[in-house]
Amino acid sequence: MTQAETHLVRNSTGFTLIEILVSVSLISILAAGLSQTMITVTDLTMRSAYRSEAMQLANDRLESLALVDPSTLDVDDSLTEQLRVGAHRFVRTTSVSVRPSGVRRCAVTVQPQQARLNFKIELSNSFALWGSQ
Repeated sequence: MTQAETHLVRNSTGFTLIEILVSVSLISILAAGLSQTMITVTDLTMRSAYRSEAMQLANDRLESLALVDPSTLDVDDSLTEQLRVGAHRFVRTTSVSVRPSGVRRCAVTVQPQQARLNFKIELSNSFALWGSQ
């Protein structure tokens, strides 16, 4: 075996330090990108869960107001509540306004207590007096 053949055989077994460094660098870059994607997906999932729960809380309040005789609703029925759903905390504000026609307008606002979740769910409905057209 010549010296050139011996050199080729010796170099073809195993990886060089450069090859290992390049592959580790590529894997690190891919892992960093993947971890950022996972953080973003987790954050979006959490925000979606908060919005869904806030929408449900607002809807529940409007449905409970729809079961009440509208003539009994007054401005004094406006209130602010601190609510907890699982580990999530919300502030729900209900306001009632009475129009000159007697129609009651109820508005419900729900927002999370965490400042970094900057959103607000607002639902409203108008209730005519029962028996009136």
